[in-house]
Amino acid sequence: MLKILIPTIMLIPTIWLTPKKWLWTSTLTHSLIIALFTLTWLVWPSETAWSNLNGLMATDQLSTPLLVLTCWLLPLMILASQNHTTNDPINRQRMYISLLTSLQMFLILAFSATELIMFYVMFEATLIPTLLIITRWGNQTERLNAGTYFLFYTLAGSLPLLVALLILQNKTGSLSMLTLQHSNPLNLIYLSDKMWWTGCLLAFLVKMPLYGVHLWLPKAHVEAPIAGSMILAAVLLKLGGYGMMRLMNILEPLSKQLSYPFMILALWGIIMTGLICLRQNDLKSLIAYSSVSHMGLVATGILIQTSWGFTGALILMIAHGLTSSALFCLANTNYERTHSRTMVLARGLQMILPLMAMWWFTASLANMALPPLPNLMGELMIISSLFNWSPWTLVLTGLGTLITAAYSLYLFLTTQRGPLTNHLIHIEPSHSREHLIMALHLTPLILLILKPELLWGWVF
Repeated sequence: MLKILIPTIMLIPTIWLTPKKWLWTSTLTHSLIIALFTLTWLVWPSETAWSNLNGLMATDQLSTPLLVLTCWLLPLMILASQNHTTNDPINRQRMYISLLTSLQMFLILAFSATELIMFYVMFEATLIPTLLIITRWGNQTERLNAGTYFLFYTLAGSLPLLVALLILQNKTGSLSMLTLQHSNPLNLIYLSDKMWWTGCLLAFLVKMPLYGVHLWLPKAHVEAPIAGSMILAAVLLKLGGYGMMRLMNILEPLSKQLSYPFMILALWGIIMTGLICLRQNDLKSLIAYSSVSHMGLVATGILIQTSWGFTGALILMIAHGLTSSALFCLANTNYERTHSRTMVLARGLQMILPLMAMWWFTASLANMALPPLPNLMGELMIISSLFNWSPWTLVLTGLGTLITAAYSLYLFLTTQRGPLTNHLIHIEPSHSREHLIMALHLTPLILLILKPELLWGWVF
């Protein structure tokens, strides 16, 4: 575990001591080597349980795919941000990469924590670098408003979790994930117990986000710079799903009754956010709302508490992480050329940038879950487990899938097809750097088709 964490920590002095001309090259190489080393975690010495174990940190089949995704994204964020920060002073560039590195460090500690309080502290610590990235390097004047939304939604959701964890510590005497799942079921009968149950899950449902507490997400995505959008969509939303999976075993007796309202909200949110996507004209806002729709499906998969639901949720989280991050990169390439996120102002780009249109097409198909991509595998498993629970859910999930296909096609057709607009006189050609970013997003997604057991989690 430390062979990944220590190089990540040592990346920060490297950033500040490297000469100016080698800054981006050396940090990119260093982070890519770390990402390649994390692939060794995918080789399992045993069929079940934890490995790479020490006192506070360990990995299992649930946390490993999320850890690998976290480390894989840092070099991609560094690649994507080069053009965005070109005109900044060198110290500001160093600060920007340092914040991205510290975010990776906190996420590694969060996903590998075996103590719930350590997980909570790291869960909250990710807030600080993300807030600084959004409010300092965002594109528009609304970024401070977006940062305020992001901060207060997350804090308001996660303070009840802290109280709930302290109560759990009093009741069981331990907050170790290694022992909690084997402790006696809690006798939850009073109203205070129901409030405790809600407090445990509220922070994660806000972070995912559940429809109804999702308003911070489109604002944060739209105002964030490219690296902020990538890490938010790909990894930070997954912290919510991961936390729910970890705590669901402990909350067992009450979950059968209390999870219904949240499941209904999530299923309703799939349709509502899909319909919002259909009438968006802001490119980043459309991709952000599509994230809310997909994470609603993940939330229902986790709340239903079946092995298929859990597996489908984990597969969909990883697949959505790579897909939405790729879509935000593509939106950024458009923004750097047209200086506008309005979709109507950037039509017909396929005629000028045909290879970029191929990346758009692949990412749009992945977003609408075309077979045989892992997105479809995750969605089918969740929809199957929901249908087994209640056949009526098929109406909502089926309608949601239909709307997802509609807005994914709308996204592709609006940005790539049609006549070229007259105001686009001079457009830069696409760079090798941009094609490399897209290849590093979509190649792992396609390769996962060949070995899906890497994403199954510990339920099989």
